[in-house]
Amino acid sequence: MTIEEEVKQLRQENQEQRQLIETLKQENEDLKQQNADLIEQLAKLTRWVYGKRSEQIHSQQGDLLEDQGVFFDPEQTGQQSEPAASTAKMEPKAKKTKATRQETPESWYANY
Repeated sequence: MTIEEEVKQLRQENQEQRQLIETLKQENEDLKQQNADLIEQLAKLTRWVYGKRSEQIHSQQGDLLEDQGVFFDPEQTGQQSEPAASTAKMEPKAKKTKATRQETPESWYANY
């Protein structure tokens, strides 16, 4: 192979690589635009799901925070408002003994 043929072949490869670079640049730009569009679409859908629209209070619900006593005042029962009574000592329970019962055939039918 001569030097002229080698140069001609290298120029051809160079031209093919330049075309490939331009194709890849265009594809990269297209993908960047597609990515930006998808990010915008995701943001819209996220706002639609989690935004103000999903947290609107309808007239049927009423204003839950209007009566702050429900959420902010602790519930009082009669025992809670009285002073604590002194603690009484608990006596242990006596152990139960087994009761033996003798049954006769006549007592079997007494309940029926």
